[in-house]
Amino acid sequence: MNPYANSVVHPLRELHHFTGSVRFLTPTGRFLDMNEKRKKTPRERRLERENQKEEKRRKAEEAELFQRLREPVDLHGYTIPAGVILADLSEQAPNNSYGPPPVYADIHFRCRDCQSEEVWTAEQQKWYYEIAKGPIQATAVRCRECRKKERERKRQSQLPMNSKGIED
Repeated sequence: MNPYANSVVHPLRELHHFTGSVRFLTPTGRFLDMNEKRKKTPRERRLERENQKEEKRRKAEEAELFQRLREPVDLHGYTIPAGVILADLSEQAPNNSYGPPPVYADIHFRCRDCQSEEVWTAEQQKWYYEIAKGPIQATAVRCRECRKKERERKRQSQLPMNSKGIED
């Protein structure tokens, strides 16, 4: 007696009971195993190439965006020193500020909590002001470790408390 005699199988697919694999009938009349890799159409290959080119172009543009000046540049009558990154003013989010920074240079500061000497790099500033859309007036006041501690302290203070004042 065949245990699979009453099993329902889709007319365009066959089930191999011994191997457990499913095969589908292609429009050309050939069965295609589920595990067999399907060839890409010319359109799919073209779209994949275009996506790869776009990704490569975007990465090159991003690398250029964070490029520090190697030598001083004269721009509109002002000399921009070497070692800074030019700001993209259209990407900044000025909030009633009089003068967004035209360039980013490394800023040395002392951590507010642990008093250690730190550097807020030009790359970090560019990311903060242009990608994260941070306020133009804001500057770094804490080192990375103290920022993590402060974030955790704020997160803990926002946790719900039960009636006895103990965190749930």
